[in-house]
Amino acid sequence: MKNTLWLGLILCLLGTPGALAQTNRSWNGSANSDWFNPNNWTPVGVPGAGDTITVNSGTVTLTAPVTVSNQFNWFGGTLNGSSLTIANTGVLTF
Repeated sequence: MKNTLWLGLILCLLGTPGALAQTNRSWNGSANSDWFNPNNWTPVGVPGAGDTITVNSGTVTLTAPVTVSNQFNWFGGTLNGSSLTIANTGVLTF
């Protein structure tokens, strides 16, 4: 029984590699100002909590709270809307 549980956990983790990967995402704001629009990011996709995020300029609107657990690089622009939390495991650079 114990081995079956471990095997199930391992297979589950192997089946979701994207959830474990960290990605460097940069704000391009090409679609609109919505943080949650995947087309506003390079590469395309909404940042996950463990991603490294860079914003150089533009207006970023948070329509729901966001928590960053990794690196958040803020070099310019405007942030408005809901809260942005840098977790105690995260780093804010500005």
